[in-house]
Amino acid sequence: MFLFWFENVIIGLFNELRMIVAVPFVNRVLPGIPFFCIHYGMFLVAHGVIIIDLFGGGIRQYPLLADPMLNFSWHATAMFLWQIIHENHLELAALGLAISRGTSFVADYLRSGEYRRTTAQRLFWQPYGRIIVLHIALIGGGILIKASHSPLAGLILLVVLKIALDLAGHLWERNKLAVQPA
Repeated sequence: MFLFWFENVIIGLFNELRMIVAVPFVNRVLPGIPFFCIHYGMFLVAHGVIIIDLFGGGIRQYPLLADPMLNFSWHATAMFLWQIIHENHLELAALGLAISRGTSFVADYLRSGEYRRTTAQRLFWQPYGRIIVLHIALIGGGILIKASHSPLAGLILLVVLKIALDLAGHLWERNKLAVQPA
């Protein structure tokens, strides 16, 4: 669950970059970009707290979550995420997710010119499908975990939903933003 959530963080960061690139230079201060950061970020924080509380041993072991007003900054947040990644030996997985999303951003979005065929408004909503999948996985997975007394049921539900969403999203994005023959 944590890696799926962490991938949502990475996707959100790259989506902000996509929106910035898609907006013409003179119109860089598009109100939707800061709003996206706040709105999407609130979902990330709420989901992160729930995931850590349900699957990570509780929030009390992480002072930043137990008391959000305690040293809350970008640096503290990054260090907190690194702590979770490191304690769970997820460094290679997290790096792989970042490299994969970064490669897609450069190759598909910048080099192939997808940024010329989209808008910041369209990009705003793009990552929210993953938020819905995480909602379903947390609620449905929580019910399955409680009924089966095993976190494996929740993990299986998340994996199935993630594969379906990623496949559908990838096919839609490539089809929608593909170069049309003249």
